[in-house]
Amino acid sequence: MKIFIITLSILVASVFSTTSCPTPTKKSMLVAIYFWKDDSTCSGSTLFVNYFPIDYLDTDCYCWNGSEGTTPNAGTKWTCDSVKKTFTYTQYAGTYSCTGGTGANPNGVIKSPGETCITDFPPILTTKLGDFTCCHDPTNEKCLDGGSMYGIPRIEVTSTTTSTAISQLIKLSFTSLLILIFTLLLS
Repeated sequence: MKIFIITLSILVASVFSTTSCPTPTKKSMLVAIYFWKDDSTCSGSTLFVNYFPIDYLDTDCYCWNGSEGTTPNAGTKWTCDSVKKTFTYTQYAGTYSCTGGTGANPNGVIKSPGETCITDFPPILTTKLGDFTCCHDPTNEKCLDGGSMYGIPRIEVTSTTTSTAISQLIKLSFTSLLILIFTLLLS
């Protein structure tokens, strides 16, 4: 019975204790970066659009759920290059913190999406610059308070990403249920 209670406690803790990305509160001019899955031409339906901050300080951190809508990511050091038409930032994968990522690149990876379709990470993702207005014309009314490209940084996912995340949650719940049943049988 003791093993059952310990296992149940761990199971409940793993289901209900989730680390999440702090909701940004600082408004900024934004740049839209489009992401696709398994689309080397960046021409089909987007997987998600990330609206990154342009005028955050290098030390300001923005975090988001990437890839399948469940992978923690954070970024900092936001830079527009109007000549090259790129937007550069440092991404920290596997964490919601801008103090270091996990895996092979704990110091972050410098990303520079531009007007051409490039392979991102994981390599099933491709990315391309979307709305770059505020980088080359910050006085454009879209970039001013109340404009469509001014506000809180955010990520907008498609229904495909949402259904994938729900599917992963169902798999996790099923796996948790199997562990619980197995533990009951052993006790």
